[in-house]
Amino acid sequence: MIGVDIEMENIAIISVGDELLFGEIDNTNASWIAERFVDNGCQVNEIVTVPDKIDVIASRLKRLQSEYKNIIITGGLGPTQDDITRDGVAQAFDKELVYHDKLADNINAFFEEIGKEVTENNYRQAFLPQGAEPIINKEGTAPGFYLVIEGTTVFVLPGVPVEMKKMIDNFVLDKVCKSRRQNGYNLTLNVAGIGEAALEDRIKEIINKSEGIVFRFLPHGGEISIKLSLKPGFDVDNFAKVVAEIKDELGYYIFAEGDKSLAEVVSDLLRENNFSLALAESCTGGLIAKRLTDIPGASNFFKGGVVVYSNESKLRLLNLSEETLERDGAVSRSAADQMADKVRELFNADFGVSVTGIAGPGGGTEEKPVGLVYSTIWSNTGKFQEKWNFSGARRKIRWYASQYILNKLRLAILEAIK
Repeated sequence: MIGVDIEMENIAIISVGDELLFGEIDNTNASWIAERFVDNGCQVNEIVTVPDKIDVIASRLKRLQSEYKNIIITGGLGPTQDDITRDGVAQAFDKELVYHDKLADNINAFFEEIGKEVTENNYRQAFLPQGAEPIINKEGTAPGFYLVIEGTTVFVLPGVPVEMKKMIDNFVLDKVCKSRRQNGYNLTLNVAGIGEAALEDRIKEIINKSEGIVFRFLPHGGEISIKLSLKPGFDVDNFAKVVAEIKDELGYYIFAEGDKSLAEVVSDLLRENNFSLALAESCTGGLIAKRLTDIPGASNFFKGGVVVYSNESKLRLLNLSEETLERDGAVSRSAADQMADKVRELFNADFGVSVTGIAGPGGGTEEKPVGLVYSTIWSNTGKFQEKWNFSGARRKIRWYASQYILNKLRLAILEAIK
């Protein structure tokens, strides 16, 4: 990530779970919380990961409580014996665990709603440290809670992502970042088709003269999010002016604002302009079709697709030229051109899109290395041909191929509606 420093806040995160320290799962909760805070004008100073041990939780919490005004704890609030976060919090501050009848009633109601019987261990979740206030969990049985200790507010949340995220958005952010949210402005511009270094170079003069605005560049999976935050007390009109200058400089590289994905943008463009689409996928194995059909309303534009992974399927399903495959191979410009043309004709679609390549780890040669991908987009307005040489593991190559093709399809649609 590049950019300038944002003002640090008195916030720490404790992630609880042996599975995090064993490397069995990634600590996506802490990453999400940290990013969510920054998007709302705050920033985390420290992230600590601890095992499912009461003494360790208590000792780390006591240390952080002496240094921070806000502590977020996630994980270990479930019904089983290894869910001991509430015990660690109670021990850290010499509190008794107190049973809450209302929380027990909420647990009963949850199980009645889903038609299952409550087991006795679920009622462990009705115990909170003395003086703690519950944070109601509408997505599960484990309530969160918070308590204030000598000027430090400790928020304790479930580890289940959907439950934790609801509590962050609906409760914690207002407690921790409210003043910054009221006084600041935040915007995310999503960019594709340009590298991080080239992107920064394009707008570095704008960045250098933008007093009071924090810039963060977050590359992820073939696109870059430019996050802009206005510090409290600085000129709101200047923030709008800077955003306008960036949009003018980057132009078509910007595909969306906010959280909108590239697949969503392409879907909207196809649907709003009454264009239809057909796909012929080889090395991506249907990934592009999946990404588009994951979005509601895909039936309005997606005519269909074929996964032609073998030469035989290319011959039988798309009627590709056998001579082309023998002369140039399946991973070639001519094969990609024919695949796009044939699938467009097969489904009578406005846009026919093909992809063929070598995802690896085997199958590459000196002439055609692993990561080589050809794609063609064929429509009434023209033919758009692309060739890429991606690097990395098989999953990465397939994802980047789908991402780059979706972006090229976006540009082809914009060209068609000029």
